[in-house]
Amino acid sequence: MAAATETTGAKVFSSKAKTVAKAAGAITVAFVAFMLLVHSASGRRLLAPFYAAKCPVGGQVTGEQVEASRLEGAKLMLGTELAPARPALGFELDKTRPEDVRAWAQKQSVACAEERGGALFRCTRVKASALTPAIEGPDLSEVLFAFEPKAMTLVSVTAYHESVSEDVAAARGAAVAASLEKSLGAPHKSGGRLEAAYLAEAVLRTATVGYAYRDYVGGVSATKLRPGTTMLREQYMTGMR
Repeated sequence: MAAATETTGAKVFSSKAKTVAKAAGAITVAFVAFMLLVHSASGRRLLAPFYAAKCPVGGQVTGEQVEASRLEGAKLMLGTELAPARPALGFELDKTRPEDVRAWAQKQSVACAEERGGALFRCTRVKASALTPAIEGPDLSEVLFAFEPKAMTLVSVTAYHESVSEDVAAARGAAVAASLEKSLGAPHKSGGRLEAAYLAEAVLRTATVGYAYRDYVGGVSATKLRPGTTMLREQYMTGMR
């Protein structure tokens, strides 16, 4: 009985750890003020659609509601300067359209599901070589493309490694951070170290690198969920247009 209870407790903890990790990833580039928002019920409802990620109310959210939430949240996190570049895994924010993603997916043999009336593409098992920069490593679990529902132009790209080793997360995370720094200079915010040894030290150990401009937000975060299992999350998003 004790063993069963312990097993159940471990599963509950693992589930909670994953939930916390996704919340942590969702605010990689939001900085300290945004931390307060994520701990409120209204904040969680705002953040999920804002990042086009695992929305807690699923298909009930329309593309228009998602974009309204994204713009509202943007007011809390954007900087004042314009970005010198706006890297987004090889796609152009405010220019790329759904047909461009469809063409890319067909060329790269990537499976994508269209949701929210075509305003969200959820692409799974994406080869690292299919993205720019082409960073060596295993397939990404998901790449999410969110479009402004009226103009249908790209406003957000989010990429995940859902469950990988500390070595894999650290390797891609460090490469992504180096690529962003080459384009944008020193990060506006960073915490922890994108190194396997650092991530392996404790459950929920997190390393982040983030940028916040008036017209662009980008960053990467890695969070250890349990021994040997880490989530990596990348975010590239347009700011105020």
